[in-house]
Amino acid sequence: ETPQGKSIHFIGRDIKFRREGGLSGDGKLALVGDYPINLGGDESQLIIKGSNDKTFVEFDCNGYKQVSVDASFLFSRNLLLPEDDKGNIIPDENVSIDFTTTLVDWDDIMVEANVPKFQVKGVKDVSFEVKEAVLDFSDTRNPGSVKFPQGYSEISPLLASGTETLWRGVYIREVAIDLPPQFVKENKDESGNVTDTVTNRVGFRGYDLVLDNIGFSGRVEAQNLIPLEKGKIGNWNFSLETIYVNMTANELTDA
Repeated sequence: ETPQGKSIHFIGRDIKFRREGGLSGDGKLALVGDYPINLGGDESQLIIKGSNDKTFVEFDCNGYKQVSVDASFLFSRNLLLPEDDKGNIIPDENVSIDFTTTLVDWDDIMVEANVPKFQVKGVKDVSFEVKEAVLDFSDTRNPGSVKFPQGYSEISPLLASGTETLWRGVYIREVAIDLPPQFVKENKDESGNVTDTVTNRVGFRGYDLVLDNIGFSGRVEAQNLIPLEKGKIGNWNFSLETIYVNMTANELTDA
């Protein structure tokens, strides 16, 4: 059974037994079909996949040894929206993370992954791409380097009660963030003439953010992003010296 009490089904093939009793070598039971598991109030799903034979239970004559899991984590569109390379929202799709891991206990899953470009619902045209993240499905530990955002303990019942090891979600060590596509930079020669326009969106980074069933929380900041001689919105020059965003549970709290 999964931690939520749902039954899943396996099939065994080519399991060998010794004449005197017991198994001859290791045996495997492969998962039959794909199984979605609702997480965090049905806002997101963990889909355990058996369609490609990468999810199986391994055992020997002494009993259970380990399980290999091939899965996808799908974020609800109420939390995250997938984005294409041009900054447009992709309709009818979910932000997803694919991973394979081996575990001994269902309540002790910890997986490192990257997350493709997405937007946080309610924060229009700001693009996020996670370079390094840890999916924490463990009830006994948190990521070793986890640093929960300032003020997060006040809204998280688990942290407030001192049971932070029960926290489940995504811990983000580093995230790249692009400003809306309207922001561009200009390159100029020594005479001040425009040589080309850099169409890549202006970006900066954030560190130690969390994403769980109550939303996206953390602080992102950068300095000296765009000097006056290179900034341009339409026909207007501009500079961007300092910018920061504080979010708590998908709500913009300060900027």
